[in-house]
Amino acid sequence: MFGYFVFLITFVKTASVVEALSAEDVSRAFVLDAVIVAHLKNLLKEASNGTHNQQPSNSDVHSHYVNKFIGEHEQLFGNAEALNTTERKGVEAASDPVKSLILTRRLSKDWSQLLRMSNTAPHHTSWRRVKSEVLKAEKDLAVLLEEEDLTSQTNAFVRIVQMYKLEPSELTELGHQRHRSFFSTNLKTVDVAFIGGTAFDERLYGTAVDLLSTVKQLAENSSETTEDMTTSKRSELLPHLNHLIHLASNLHDLRLTSESYKQQPGMFPRLLSQSDAESARLKCRLDSRGSPYLLLMPAMVEEHSLNPKIVTFYKVLSHKQINKITDTARPMLEQAQIKSSDDIGPDESFKVRSSYTAWVREERLPMLKKLRMKIEALTGMSADENTNAAEILQVNLYAAGGYYLPHLDAFSLLSEQQDNVDVPAEFYGGDRIGTFMFYMNDVEAGGHTAFPRIGVGVKPSAGSAVFWSNLLPDGFEDTRTMHGACPVLKGIKWVSNKWIRYDQQFRKKPCPPLQAS
Repeated sequence: MFGYFVFLITFVKTASVVEALSAEDVSRAFVLDAVIVAHLKNLLKEASNGTHNQQPSNSDVHSHYVNKFIGEHEQLFGNAEALNTTERKGVEAASDPVKSLILTRRLSKDWSQLLRMSNTAPHHTSWRRVKSEVLKAEKDLAVLLEEEDLTSQTNAFVRIVQMYKLEPSELTELGHQRHRSFFSTNLKTVDVAFIGGTAFDERLYGTAVDLLSTVKQLAENSSETTEDMTTSKRSELLPHLNHLIHLASNLHDLRLTSESYKQQPGMFPRLLSQSDAESARLKCRLDSRGSPYLLLMPAMVEEHSLNPKIVTFYKVLSHKQINKITDTARPMLEQAQIKSSDDIGPDESFKVRSSYTAWVREERLPMLKKLRMKIEALTGMSADENTNAAEILQVNLYAAGGYYLPHLDAFSLLSEQQDNVDVPAEFYGGDRIGTFMFYMNDVEAGGHTAFPRIGVGVKPSAGSAVFWSNLLPDGFEDTRTMHGACPVLKGIKWVSNKWIRYDQQFRKKPCPPLQAS
């Protein structure tokens, strides 16, 4: 693992953008990790019972590394003997970005190192059996983590540190010595070093300085003593860290003072807060929305913004409906793409969005027809996917660190038509006039839907739905509704979107009267 520090010093390898691991991937990876630990325990038990005839000259060294691998698993996750316990703990690992990162490092780096060492182990026969069993488990679970996966998890963690202004030392034993951190797990020095190097590669020099300064603190003051952080290696590392921190600081300041660069880019643009006068008029109320459907059971409505209008409806989905939607979507989830993905490509797409997506038709899940009726009552618009009045329900799953950069849902079709651009057949229903987004679980921390241009943030709440219009009355896109999904800090996030199209709403939402010239 000391090679991570070499990576920091020489920059022989740059971070590449790859698909992020889904919550399901991390959960299965945890099960694989538990399988490996179980086989390693049996290996040590056989060795202690004297079932090997080989001389134990190298046995102590190999046992030390095996015990270290087992010990970290139990320190992070405890014992998970029963399968149901293992699966539950896998879900917990997927909801914690620290544990997800460490788990990925264990399987992509540490386990590979153990396998290389096994070539000179004194008990080759048992190691061959372990390799065979683990290989079978990898195939059964469809899990094979490599360095690219570690890079993706590290990129996700960099976004979390930057977005939420986390103090890197609070994620290590240094922070836990002062007070309890938000996360229950400490990052090791080597993990913080790799995250710092990734931040540098992403040109987030301020974040890189914070992280690498924490590595320096750990190297100077940490009680953590491993083969990768001996006294001699600490003394070798410190001068290189000082140089790297100095370099990152200078690059940060250079960008800040350059004429073409006024501030280091964050996850979202500068907030333009609402006025006090508008905030004072925002209300929570019961509202039948002018619909007979809601007359006896009015909707619970919270206003976030009056212009543009952004509202949350509470208790729209029941727990039973949520479970049916997520259970149907789960086997169909794929890495999410973005609009114009043909031009951008998967690598650039991941820089914009990190989530997994499925599309669920009404014919596949008949209960969606009833849900469509509720959407129509709440919005006053048609939401029938069979007449192109609305799109098929899109379901998204964000794991810890999952995000979506600020964007507009509208396709800007009216602007393109003015420019004589042919509209593809998939847009024949018209532009996206409205977005109806369901929240299908409570998120432990993070994961808000942020509207940075109007200073609004909507917190996920299981069963609720947020609704807004993407277009101005004249049919052009309303750029004030630019929005993004803040990174999930802890937990997972299920949301689903019903996009309502423009063309079929002419009877329900007529065009504004022409103004006299």
